Amino acid sequence: MSCWLAGCWLLRSSLSRFSSFAGETRLYILRVVSRLGLAQARAALLLLLTLRGIPTMYSGDEIGMHDVPIPAEQARDPFRIIAPGVRRNRDPARTPMQWDSSLNAGCCLPTVEPWLPLPTDSKQTNVAAQRENPHSMLTLIHALLALRRTTPALNSGSYRPVESGHVDRFVYWRQFGHQRRLTVMNCPSQEQTVRLAETGSGQLSISTFLDREEPIELTTLHLRGNEGCIIALTDTME
Repeated sequence: MSCWLAGCWLLRSSLSRFSSFAGETRLYILRVVSRLGLAQARAALLLLLTLRGIPTMYSGDEIGMHDVPIPAEQARDPFRIIAPGVRRNRDPARTPMQWDSSLNAGCCLPTVEPWLPLPTDSKQTNVAAQRENPHSMLTLIHALLALRRTTPALNSGSYRPVESGHVDRFVYWRQFGHQRRLTVMNCPSQEQTVRLAETGSGQLSISTFLDREEPIELTTLHLRGNEGCIIALTDTME
């Protein structure tokens, strides 16, 4: 994910504390995973849930569902049927929610034909499977929602950008009273070391990889490719 995209999302969300801030998945464009890939989609959803505004997520993005090719004979989108090729086809992003690994992914009875065909990986990419995986997209979303809900800096706080020294790194503070949370995103797929002007130490609360919670120094922060992190300042931790 490029940081210009992050900036576009930021602009939309920062206009008002109560503005609706959607992850740009609509019924007529690609799903987040299909546009960005799974690793960058995780970072994009961290961005969605740490910026100002009211986050809105399209059904299926929380488990990393992707677009599904739809044969012409199975098309449901009226625009595709009436004027094929004139408007963007919405069907690939409108396939049924994948609840489990059963036939039809639990979206309907086995004897019922789904609204649209399911992808071949629905037995692996579904809610039931990801609930049991501590590193899944669904687990990440649950962790981010819980943190946002219980952290005034994230759900009600102000926003301040931080100079990261590189166009491919996106860094900002959220603050409410004395509580501050720092979000750091490494947009490219290469590892990078972020050296922030802010001094002091903090506690890394969440990584998009869901594999570390540790004390860190803000002057030298090592990030893996496509990794995003939320950090609580040590001197403001509750």
